[in-house]
Amino acid sequence: MIWVVAGTRDARQLVDEIWRAGLPVIASVVSEYGAQLLQEAFSGKVPVRQGAMELSAMRAFVREKGIIAVIDATHPFARAVSENLLQLAAREGVAYLRYERPSVDTTDFLNLIVVRNWEEVLGALGEAGEGETVFLATGSRALPQVIPPLLQKKLRPIARILPDLDSLRLCLDLGLQADQIIAMQGPFSEEMNRAMFAQTKARWLVTKESGAVGGAAAKLRAAAEMGLKTILLCRPDLPYPCITTDFEQAVAWAEERLQ
Repeated sequence: MIWVVAGTRDARQLVDEIWRAGLPVIASVVSEYGAQLLQEAFSGKVPVRQGAMELSAMRAFVREKGIIAVIDATHPFARAVSENLLQLAAREGVAYLRYERPSVDTTDFLNLIVVRNWEEVLGALGEAGEGETVFLATGSRALPQVIPPLLQKKLRPIARILPDLDSLRLCLDLGLQADQIIAMQGPFSEEMNRAMFAQTKARWLVTKESGAVGGAAAKLRAAAEMGLKTILLCRPDLPYPCITTDFEQAVAWAEERLQ
């Protein structure tokens, strides 16, 4: 059995490619919404496990389902999950492949500051003037370590989050007002990003290098056209033993593991 650790749109496409190749595959996602999308896509033909798993739960899952190979197709910034999967592969003798969505070429973007961690994000925002609007397209998990320092510096953060109650409650608990929260499902087009930047009078954009599939290119182009200063958080650097950005290579790898 091939286990695809999913949760993104391109991961769902990879599951489809493996299933169409006639290989036994099971997928897992953390969110109920992600599980719903997979179940709708495959009408029950591909088993789906929903819920977060720590390392011990992963080990039990591998043994229960007879997993011989795992494809880590999690979000580029789901570092903790990838680290657990790497440990799992080493301890259980399970073959491991990282599917990494292609990166965005940032060579020609102006006003772009590339950073490695959230401390460097806050350091770069030291140049922002009082009252300036900082558009946070980072996901909700980073907000507790970013928003309080911005409010302390008297900057105006705008958080673009998924439209779920937990994310909305988090923003309100951190002190954001209703006009500082955009709760919408992405990814967003370049035109939509421009409209949001204009509406919020953004001067800064903070985002992650989540790849073109994750909407990073559209955000960067829109910000560059409107003259925003952009802070781009680069991907975690993990010691993946085997990695691909190609669906066909991932399917071929899975086929070889089953021979």
